[in-house]
Amino acid sequence: MPLEKIRIGLEVHMQLNTGKLFCRCNQNSGENKIYFNFTRVLRPTLSELGKMDIAAEYEMERDRVFTYEATENTCLVEYDEEPPHQMDEDAVKASVIMSLALHCNTVENVSTMRKVVVDGSNTSGFQRTSIIGFDGYLDTSRGRVRISTVCLEEDSARKVEGGQSAVTYSLDRLGIPLIEVSTEPDIVDEEHAVEVAEKIGSIGMLSGYARREVDSIRQDVNMSIGMGRVEIKGVQKLSLISDFIRYEKKRQESILRAIETVKKRSGGKQIAVKFTDVSSIFEDSSSIIIRSGFKAGNRVYCSLLPKFAGTLKKGDLRIGKEISDVVKAFGLGGIFHSDELPAYGIEEEKISTVYSKLGKQQDDAVLILSSPPSRIGVITSGINSRINKLLSLDLAETRGPRDDGETFFLRPLPGKDRMYPETDIPIKHISAETMDFCRKNIPLEAKELQKELTERYGISEQDAVVLIKSGNMVKFRRIADYYKDARSVARLLLQKIPEIREKSGKEPDENLIMKVLQIAKGENWSRFVMEKAIEISTISGLMGDDLKSEIERQIMSEDDIASFISSGLKDGTLTQKNIIPYLGRSSKKLVDPALAISVFRRMTDQK
Repeated sequence: MPLEKIRIGLEVHMQLNTGKLFCRCNQNSGENKIYFNFTRVLRPTLSELGKMDIAAEYEMERDRVFTYEATENTCLVEYDEEPPHQMDEDAVKASVIMSLALHCNTVENVSTMRKVVVDGSNTSGFQRTSIIGFDGYLDTSRGRVRISTVCLEEDSARKVEGGQSAVTYSLDRLGIPLIEVSTEPDIVDEEHAVEVAEKIGSIGMLSGYARREVDSIRQDVNMSIGMGRVEIKGVQKLSLISDFIRYEKKRQESILRAIETVKKRSGGKQIAVKFTDVSSIFEDSSSIIIRSGFKAGNRVYCSLLPKFAGTLKKGDLRIGKEISDVVKAFGLGGIFHSDELPAYGIEEEKISTVYSKLGKQQDDAVLILSSPPSRIGVITSGINSRINKLLSLDLAETRGPRDDGETFFLRPLPGKDRMYPETDIPIKHISAETMDFCRKNIPLEAKELQKELTERYGISEQDAVVLIKSGNMVKFRRIADYYKDARSVARLLLQKIPEIREKSGKEPDENLIMKVLQIAKGENWSRFVMEKAIEISTISGLMGDDLKSEIERQIMSEDDIASFISSGLKDGTLTQKNIIPYLGRSSKKLVDPALAISVFRRMTDQK
């Protein structure tokens, strides 16, 4: 079978720094404190046409129970105990800006859909997603790449641990808004894929709305060489995109050679496995794996795999790994097979007994596994489904990435049957004012953006660069336009807030910052006092008169400073150089250095 030229497409997912999408919870989890746990069992719903998605059906067969950790940045919306709120306005603006930047036809009315997901990553059993733009393009060094859609959706829960029958998720990530940019399969090779992902990510970063946290940008790589579309899910590092594409191409070419060998031997006859209980043969086995299985209540099963000898593990032929991945997906440790036996402490005479019992011929392979009796039926079905797909060279599926650049089977490739309308969220109209705002905020190139920030706000080039790279640019503009002291705002975002986060594990959101700045303007607080007030409010939650009282309690007033300076000047040793340590020794209160020096100069007639 001649292979087709490789076709590659990307789905780039970017978290936004705007807060949760369908509630007003903070997207940052603070100390990541777990308040309580709850469990769910999820079952898929049918599509509008009454059909069940194949990927959802597969997850249902795995029959797992999901435990969720409720963190401090979650509410009833994440628990699926309250309907979703209106879409976050800033998240909508960010996705419209991305759509316009990629030359898409941008919708005027946003309709939300439900996408069935029953792997436990969403408490509701579905993910909410909305198309924002379609039919766009991105110009690259290798030609134009078509953009199929730009979507706005909610991020999934974060997996903490998983086992055979139970999985635990943290809800701290659930509901964070994601922009998903999907390309057509116009990418010509792995290096081009890296360039496209980098360019799309750069637009998000330069817009100022993309988060910069770990795991905040992920790529799904779609590729085909003529045997079906393979989706490699959740690639986090740009540098690994090319590694995964090369590995997947090599894996599929290897499968093609192995299956051609099997077909020549079998003459095209149907091949299937049928497991037989052979526990009696292995009851006294010295294999630690077999004995551990017995202790857990498992039985040992074996089956003939006709005509597969030498294809399961020989050189780069690794069909055994393809079958093992499916078994592992059902929660078992994997399989033993005849291409690698004797091994794992399994005695040669027991293997010979099994071969004799099954009537193994030279070209036949044998599979052996340890499984709970209650699961052997569904596992047999899963293995046979896998073998039939391999024999038909239908390799379409969703695969996961490993840190070493290899991939593994996750689940069947989902289709259109997982989509149905969201009935809890009204259609969102994008107003002319919003569209005009978004057109004006299509990100410039980095150098142009840097120049615009320095000229408009009078901040240093270095601060402008860091604001852009850190993803704080949009927040900076909003706060600086209100507070009218751009340099103090830049310092607050780039220096003080990271200090507060490091000190307390908490980070002030924009709403808190704006409230404190409103007080600061009314009280004519200095930069030092303003920064301290934001720190106090972030840690203690104080606001209004309570915050003002706490500032008076903690920070030395101008009158107090003048009084201490007056006392210090009497002995003739007080100078501008030692004024700050002197005041620090004189009182337990904090000292505003700029105010102290100003008072000292005034009292000593210095300029």
